[in-house]
Amino acid sequence: MNDTNRAPVSTKMQSRTRHGVVPLGSGFVVALAVSFSILFILSISLAFVNQGAFPSFRDTLNEITSNNPGIVLLGENVDVDVDEPSVSIRWSTLGCGAGFILPGSPLLHGSSACGLPAIPLEIFIDEAKEPVYSYDPKIVPTDPKTNQRSIVHSLIQFDSDHILDVHSARLYPFDTYLISFYMRATSSNSSDKDIPTSIIGLPVLGLSPSFSISSFDTEVSILVDDSEQPAMHLQMSIVRPGDARTYAMLIFGINWILSHFNFGIVILTMIQNKRTDALKQLAGVLAVLLVIPQLRDVMPDGPGGPYVSDQHVYFAYFFAFHADTIGFFPQMTLAGLSAVMLMLIVAKRELERSGENSGTNEENASRGFGERFSANFKVLESYGRLGIAPLAPRQFRDGAHSRQLSTRDVMLARVMRVLEAGSQAFSNNSLGTNPTRSKSRLEGKLHVA
Repeated sequence: MNDTNRAPVSTKMQSRTRHGVVPLGSGFVVALAVSFSILFILSISLAFVNQGAFPSFRDTLNEITSNNPGIVLLGENVDVDVDEPSVSIRWSTLGCGAGFILPGSPLLHGSSACGLPAIPLEIFIDEAKEPVYSYDPKIVPTDPKTNQRSIVHSLIQFDSDHILDVHSARLYPFDTYLISFYMRATSSNSSDKDIPTSIIGLPVLGLSPSFSISSFDTEVSILVDDSEQPAMHLQMSIVRPGDARTYAMLIFGINWILSHFNFGIVILTMIQNKRTDALKQLAGVLAVLLVIPQLRDVMPDGPGGPYVSDQHVYFAYFFAFHADTIGFFPQMTLAGLSAVMLMLIVAKRELERSGENSGTNEENASRGFGERFSANFKVLESYGRLGIAPLAPRQFRDGAHSRQLSTRDVMLARVMRVLEAGSQAFSNNSLGTNPTRSKSRLEGKLHVA
């Protein structure tokens, strides 16, 4: 096949080819980026799959009941409020082991030996005289078809509130909170009441929103109505997990970078003098001034301000002061001072620019007056030598345009006419010219001009 019969390569294809390779189009690149984004989202979403397959308390309950049976109070949920400061714990009452599980009760929390308690219970916290929770197995409903007990959470769950010990608190986000208390249980039967009952465990959930919790329980004995009764003492340590600390420190560092950015913008504006647009830089500085408080608010469970309550006002002042002294307060101060300095720079440059414009206008005005005065003087001098009355000063032609003279020019013209009037006759006689012919020639030149 002859080369002349080959189809010519299109100019468009030649322009797209680089060293014999056709680069990827922009549409393909966008589609590839979207595909990778969707793949990433699907991959990270797998973390939510099969979360309930392994109950968090199964191994703990099996370990507790392997030694001896009894009553277990399970801390299923912990709500920490550092602004209060307090912690709320939701407890579930379980009977573990033979003789403590209600007949027909399902097994709870994946345990092999824990279910609904089989005995009536009253739970006391610390030295309280009244129980915070009462349980009666007789009111637990039964399914007549299966003869199985139905779980009613309000019958086996209760909440307790405790004040946090903040004396060992550290600087946010490395703050630590402690809490300790003891709990005791009593039971009753047809003949006796307030029978001391042992609590064999107080396991607590190890994670809560923004906090990591470690607990340690110990069997103790307390004196109640001159008699010793068994109780369980619980000590909890509440700290922030590593990811929350990392995120808070990242926001802390970003705020400081933005503050330094504002200060650097001011320095560059002062160094570059008039070569930069200070108004645009001022807009950026003001934007940073608004962004810093918003970033501080997104810190995980960040410190708050003081409260009205006399019991907690000291803690709130102490906490907020130590958390913001090296962070939010100096950041806002530096960003605010940078904005004020840029405002002053903008005002200074505007005043200088207006002064330069006014000076230029005055120079142009004085130069124009000098030119007009020179032209007017020549015209008046010619009229005076010819012995003719000059044109009205406000109506003479200057160049190709008729122009009105200022009051100052008019006054000067009148003075010059008076000065020339005295020598007008002498000038005519000494020159020996024909006034009428010179007058006609000058008027013709003025008309042409």
